[in-house]
Amino acid sequence: MNIAVNTRLLLKHRMEGIAVFTWEISRRMAEQHPEDHFYFFFDRVPDSSFTGLDNIHPVVIRPQTRHELLWKYWFDYALPSAFKKYKIDVFFSPESYLSLRSDIPTVMVTHDLCFLHYPNDYKSSHLRYLKKHGPLFHSRADHIIAVSETTKADIQKQYGIASSDITVAYNAARDEFKPIAQSKKIEVRDRLTDGRPYVLYVGSVHPRKNVGGLIRAFGMLIEKLSSDHQLVLFGRWIAGQGECERLIEESDFGDRIVLCGDGDGLVQEIVAAADCLVYPSFYEGFGIPIVEAMACGVPVVTSGSGAMKEVGGEAAIFIDPNDDQNMAEGMERALRLDDKNIDSRERAQQNLQRFSWDKSAEIIYRSIKSIDNK
Repeated sequence: MNIAVNTRLLLKHRMEGIAVFTWEISRRMAEQHPEDHFYFFFDRVPDSSFTGLDNIHPVVIRPQTRHELLWKYWFDYALPSAFKKYKIDVFFSPESYLSLRSDIPTVMVTHDLCFLHYPNDYKSSHLRYLKKHGPLFHSRADHIIAVSETTKADIQKQYGIASSDITVAYNAARDEFKPIAQSKKIEVRDRLTDGRPYVLYVGSVHPRKNVGGLIRAFGMLIEKLSSDHQLVLFGRWIAGQGECERLIEESDFGDRIVLCGDGDGLVQEIVAAADCLVYPSFYEGFGIPIVEAMACGVPVVTSGSGAMKEVGGEAAIFIDPNDDQNMAEGMERALRLDDKNIDSRERAQQNLQRFSWDKSAEIIYRSIKSIDNK
């Protein structure tokens, strides 16, 4: 079977949620099924780390997809031509975009429908494109993969897609996320926070992620505990984050807030050296940092709704993202846990058993195989 994979988001130094899912799933399918050929379709020359197996064939298809007109051209015109050239049997798109001008059987992944719930997070031109094409993409797909039961229910509600046409395949923690030695924690803290312990946020910074609420809650926490904890914000800042910048400037504890870009160190070490991870989003389709922090043995404080409640299971400390005081209390609970809290660590390990890249890759492969056989 010749399987085309949309790998346009695989950028070596910008491996955010969808890109992580794309790589972890696609490489495992190739490893598990050497009898098949996987054509990785990039929109620019890929880093060599994204190839390497004999049955992975990297193909660069121009142009680079930098805005909605180029999205449309790449998916609706460039891809169908490539499908014919490489005799593709099935197209796997690990994001909610596909070709509307091709009849190649297609499996599409939906991570969330954030643009319907938080439209202000999007540029107006992008929002128009997504609102117009979202229903068309979901209707066109031969099968849809949702990354959580929460996302599956949202797809059914928003687009009227039958439950039988949607399969859930979870994200998981990457292999490199694991506990580290105390000496390594000290080294990471020396580099990031002058040796001080820290509370961590991982993810892009924009309104839906509720980083403003976290900044306010952190101030409340420090006032109560009188600790020397820092707040580390690790991730990409989206343009227009004036509110977060203002909150940091106005905070009595602004000098304790450390801003890290996603190139400022190995994220797995930064997670593993934290005293707790706080993930206070208003909305997520999954929330990979939750499981990656648990894999590192780090307590997790996250929103008690939607996909975050589903992913955190019995192992996370849940808070109301609209209540800064409640968030501060959740962080305090997490910081009062210690390495000897066996129940907390066991709950995290039990929860992690639900999430496996290998299992999800096989679930998706079966969906690809089933539509190829129709």
